[in-house]
Amino acid sequence: MYGWLRHRNPEHRAFQLPIPQISLFTLAKAFDIPVENAHTALGDAYVTAQLFQRFLPLLEEAGVTDLADLLRIGDPQRQAENLLAPGGQVHF
Repeated sequence: MYGWLRHRNPEHRAFQLPIPQISLFTLAKAFDIPVENAHTALGDAYVTAQLFQRFLPLLEEAGVTDLADLLRIGDPQRQAENLLAPGGQVHF
């Protein structure tokens, strides 16, 4: 979702930050999400949920309104190709 949203909304401040390595925690920092209990099931799930909440308004603005739309934009292979821009790295 991040790559898809970044491509469609490059003016958003979180998408303008230099992120050398895409990970849950670098995205959390870009979206001002505090991280506690990193690398625990509950801590990571909480950060993921907070990140998804930050994405919701951006997804709605882009016309993503239901699960079918999310599945369409969430193709991991296609997103990996989008995120692997020159000099970029992706970690799933």
